[in-house]
Amino acid sequence: MKKYSTAIFLTFFLFSLSYLQSQIITWGDRDNQATMAKQFVEVSLGLASTDFTYFNSKGSNEVFFIPGNKNFLSLNYSIRLVGTLFARTGFDLMSFATSSIDESNRNSYEWDTSYIGLGTGLDWMFLSFNKLSLRAQSKIGFANIISGTQKINSEVFDITNNPEFKDAFFNGEHLYFSYGIALNFILSENITIGINASQLTYTNVGLINFPKPGIESLRQKAQNFGFTIIFPFLK
Repeated sequence: MKKYSTAIFLTFFLFSLSYLQSQIITWGDRDNQATMAKQFVEVSLGLASTDFTYFNSKGSNEVFFIPGNKNFLSLNYSIRLVGTLFARTGFDLMSFATSSIDESNRNSYEWDTSYIGLGTGLDWMFLSFNKLSLRAQSKIGFANIISGTQKINSEVFDITNNPEFKDAFFNGEHLYFSYGIALNFILSENITIGINASQLTYTNVGLINFPKPGIESLRQKAQNFGFTIIFPFLK
């Protein structure tokens, strides 16, 4: 039932965006849609401010996490659906870092994890002015850990194979989603550059119920700010 509900929601969301795109006023040259690239490859990289939320199997989250700073990299391929609405699919390299201090026993903790994700979503240019454009972007996909460490005081442990961090790539539980906005500038016929800001969330228990009763539940978030290079083709 959840799968059907998700499919219905995504279909409704897609058609809603298409309708909004047909209604919104685009300032500048409205003929840009006729010459807009039907496909493009996009590379984004930048800084990420990250945080953890953890619940043990009893539903307790007594650990207070201190946000950390990492980097992110995203590679996407987009194809035009209708108007200025694109479908986008690609890979994400996401990293998370956090720390915590247990004052009762004077222990310090640090976590550092990196994941590779494969996701799909939408890219919608809802506003343009000459060579500038403003886009809303989203993505949902599967993620798998590629490295992870936990540091307790001066001792470092490999947590790559811990079940709350690692699982089969397409098991339907270890998921991530992101949404954000991008401001782009057409530098030439073959290159567009821009800046972007997004919120990315990874969880090991699915996207609907968090925390999941009876299971160690982990949610990692990243606020991403970066630079984008776009290579359009097939106009």
